[in-house]
Amino acid sequence: MTREEKTEVWKNSLSKTKEKRKSQDCKVFTFKLDRDKLTKVKLSYFSLLFAEAKWVYNHYLSQSDIFHVDTKIDKVNALDKDRNPVVHELKVIGSQMKQAINRGQISNIKTLSSLKKQGETVGRLKFRSRVDSITLDQFGITYKLDGNFLRLQGNRSMKFKLLGKHQIPKDAEFANAVLTRKNGDFYLKVTCFVPKINQEIFPSEAVGIDVGCSTALTLSDGTKYNVKFPVSKRTRHLQRKLKNKPSHKIKGRKSSNCWKLYGKINRSIEKTSNCKKDRINKIVSEIAKKYKNICMQDENVKGWHSGRYGKSVQFSSVGGIMRALQSKAHTFTEVDRFFPSTQRCCRCHERQKVGLEERIFVCVHCNLVIDRDWNAALNILQEGLRIRLEKQLPTERRNVKPVELGIPANVCKSFTKKQEASVFSEPMETLEFTRQRPEASAFRQR
Repeated sequence: MTREEKTEVWKNSLSKTKEKRKSQDCKVFTFKLDRDKLTKVKLSYFSLLFAEAKWVYNHYLSQSDIFHVDTKIDKVNALDKDRNPVVHELKVIGSQMKQAINRGQISNIKTLSSLKKQGETVGRLKFRSRVDSITLDQFGITYKLDGNFLRLQGNRSMKFKLLGKHQIPKDAEFANAVLTRKNGDFYLKVTCFVPKINQEIFPSEAVGIDVGCSTALTLSDGTKYNVKFPVSKRTRHLQRKLKNKPSHKIKGRKSSNCWKLYGKINRSIEKTSNCKKDRINKIVSEIAKKYKNICMQDENVKGWHSGRYGKSVQFSSVGGIMRALQSKAHTFTEVDRFFPSTQRCCRCHERQKVGLEERIFVCVHCNLVIDRDWNAALNILQEGLRIRLEKQLPTERRNVKPVELGIPANVCKSFTKKQEASVFSEPMETLEFTRQRPEASAFRQR
């Protein structure tokens, strides 16, 4: 086969792959290597593998032309702890792993170059004392999954048991993977392409969500979500124990007991972080699958960290919830940051000042008594639907049926004709309000 024919075959294969990827979603699945099945031989193999990855990274960085380095080397020059020159032999790291390290360095240099052109102040790549991640580019060659076991390039005879292999669907296509080391444990993050699942039927049409300090999320249907994961007692105990160590305060002269305490503290913090991520993912999935249109206000969450509720916001991870909802919602509508959702009545739309300590909103115009966060969520829903209606309507005059906005009956009580005329007199209130029977009380919490 000639070179032109090979190029043509490659182009046809690439076009077919691009067409197939349009009907697929890219997902990353994380598996943990079973620590109980890691013998001393396997642990020493991983220790040598990550050490050789560090040697290769520093060797490539020391070359004059990093864009044209030899990725088939078997020996590298390095310095020992006394800064004496030594030669290390590469015994376990594979050839494609070396190439992946070089490609990562080139990508980082290009990123720094682009940032410098934009006026940013950037430095240069530095030598590493530790490498905790290795890229495995090609499935079946660099790494292979044999049932619930992992095999790596250069050592096919040794296999490692994976936990959570059942997460991957049967029709998934495997791409690259990353082997990571964290707090003494090892993880494999596999990138897969799975068929797209388009959800067309939603139980509810739209929802407004108010983000707060005391309550993380408040929905316009009255549902509340409290996400609080403070620092655990074990973490505080270990931090106090580490603080009392004499060698902890001496830079560069920490004892082995200090390093053991560092590992225990990191594992304790990671456990709390994993619990928080699991709770957030469940909340985001529940909301995204139930409501088709999600309306939220552009809040300055970063500014909340410096206020009196800074720790409460930090423990609830409100910013992460907002980003996840924005990316996973079917239709996301963002309300302006300066929209007075808290100061405005959801029934008569009159504004009044509300203090931060007032948790119940009492309207002085229509005598409405409602939870403060629920009132803000209803206002965000109304404003979000108004924004979507303006975007969908054309500029010319047409006969368009108004969108129906449901407000619970215990919020909008029965009006007289004069009251209805005064309430729906503004342009925004040309929308019809349907009275629905609420499924729960006004202060329902989940």
